[in-house]
Amino acid sequence: MQQQETPLSPADRALITDAGYDPNDERERELGQMALHCARLFFESGTVKGSPPNRNSPCPCGSGKKYKKCCQASDEAAASAPRPTLELGHIPQIFNDDAMDADQDRLFHLLSNEPTLRYIRYDLATLNPFIAAGLPDDEAALDAEAWTDLMTELAQQFHVTHADDLDVVGALLACGRTGQRDMPTLRALANGVLHLALAEMSDQPEMNLVAAEILRATVDDAEAAGTPMPAFDDDGDDDDGDGS
Repeated sequence: MQQQETPLSPADRALITDAGYDPNDERERELGQMALHCARLFFESGTVKGSPPNRNSPCPCGSGKKYKKCCQASDEAAASAPRPTLELGHIPQIFNDDAMDADQDRLFHLLSNEPTLRYIRYDLATLNPFIAAGLPDDEAALDAEAWTDLMTELAQQFHVTHADDLDVVGALLACGRTGQRDMPTLRALANGVLHLALAEMSDQPEMNLVAAEILRATVDDAEAAGTPMPAFDDDGDDDDGDGS
């Protein structure tokens, strides 16, 4: 006998409908409920999860100090502060291209600049040969869009088998717990957690849009440090970051 689904409350139905999910369609309703759950991790008071570092561990901000001597007090204050109330517009909108692009851009900015996310990078020793093996023989013929699509696909594949040491979900949750975040930032973080969950639950790496942003941040850091990136030397489209 099939278990009866818990009906959506009127408030939850309004939230997922506003985010573009049809509550009368079984698949879209499931996606909407997942998106709603991920948003609640960040928006509703007392629900932001993620274990803080051990008080004697190095602070994740990169200062070199112990966590207890650096960011512990401010993190605890932020964790106990009221969170924004979940409202219309706060739910990740996976069917809205403009909203998805905005969330991805903000996620990349966070990965590049937030101390709590600076360690979320792929290992270059395994990344370089993996990318090189995935490049076509006519790599030079790829235009900027085709190169971006290829890198996104390879990043998603790489993440499946090489990201076991990266607690990406935990890092995104910790980032949301740190400081007073604005609505677009919290929604982007929720969207990241949602897509990581979708990729894992459906065994579809193409759902993992976070992987492409981690790859971009990894390559940018390597180039800034002057670290050789043989797999990216000849792309001709990715060096300046704007695809031109």
